[in-house]
Amino acid sequence: MTDHKPSVLFVCVHNAGRSQIAAG
Repeated sequence: MTDHKPSVLFVCVHNAGRSQIAAG
């Protein structure tokens, strides 16, 4: 599955965004 890596990256970025909002 080639779109497994981009999927993980997207989740990572999304998680970081939520974390930043929660911290802010």
